[in-house]
Amino acid sequence: PAPCEGPLEAIEATKSTVTLQWKPPKDDGGSDISGYIIEKCLEGTDVWEKCPGIFIQPKATIKHLDEGKSYKFRVKAENIHGESEPIETRKHIVVKPPYSNLF
Repeated sequence: PAPCEGPLEAIEATKSTVTLQWKPPKDDGGSDISGYIIEKCLEGTDVWEKCPGIFIQPKATIKHLDEGKSYKFRVKAENIHGESEPIETRKHIVVKPPYSNLF
């Protein structure tokens, strides 16, 4: 499939979660999108880790994040033909409770 449509944005954060939202790809590559793969990268590293869970909607809450840490996220669409190229958040997202300055 084609890459998802951006922007990939954080729409909510708590002390241990971030909710992300994006748009599905315009081109599914000839087969329905079966889900999305979400990966996180802790600020200061180049290591991308797959976030656990099954993501079938273009919105997801990533859990078990460390409060006060900054992460980048990327999303890939997936179907029976394989994975799309990823789209990434434009900047690091700080995990912290609501009602504090999110970005």
